[in-house]
Amino acid sequence: MAAALDELRSEVVRNPSDAEVLTRFGVACLAAGEVTTLHDWIAGLLRDAEEPDAIRPTARALGRALAALAEDLEDQDEALEIYLRAARLLGELGDAAEDAADALARAWRIRPDERIGAQAHALLGRPAIATAPEYLLVALSQVGSESMRVQSLRRLAAIELEARRIDQARALYQELRALRPEDGDAAAGLAAIERMLSSADADAREAREHVPGAATSGEDAVLAWTRLGDAER
Repeated sequence: MAAALDELRSEVVRNPSDAEVLTRFGVACLAAGEVTTLHDWIAGLLRDAEEPDAIRPTARALGRALAALAEDLEDQDEALEIYLRAARLLGELGDAAEDAADALARAWRIRPDERIGAQAHALLGRPAIATAPEYLLVALSQVGSESMRVQSLRRLAAIELEARRIDQARALYQELRALRPEDGDAAAGLAAIERMLSSADADAREAREHVPGAATSGEDAVLAWTRLGDAER
């Protein structure tokens, strides 16, 4: 098998744009479990080939084949590594972002890994935290570098607070404070939540005071009970 693989490797060197040769090389790599070899060679060809477009369809097919190989593995650690290589290869093609994202999602289901967040960030063009989609922020808040986790948690907590999802916002700010006890955004966010809750409690108490004296029917009763319901939500 090794000798056949070496021979195919030589053929690829001589004919880097030959899709049929590249396909046979890829199949041989997959059969031999040479995942690293396959990824590195395809990536190198895409980078150095005079006509990279000629090999893109084959490279895409081999990237998908890598992901399919990972899907069938019982060793989840090995499957994770192969998904990451498949995603990186597909991401480098420039026109297979959906396939790359699918491979990263499958890797995430095995377990969160810092490299998944980094690759997803790169796949999306490395957007700023302020404009990153929420699913990327969630990933980076769990498995990014400490700095990236902090920035992502700040942004997610602010989104939840703005939407008045108090429990979710408080949990995120508490997670941020656990990561960085002196973080000013965490302190300010938690303080804002306490003020909001105190104000809501005061509104609810005032609304309850109006209910006993309200008429049992008619406009006054409707207004009193509506006010109480709004205050207690």
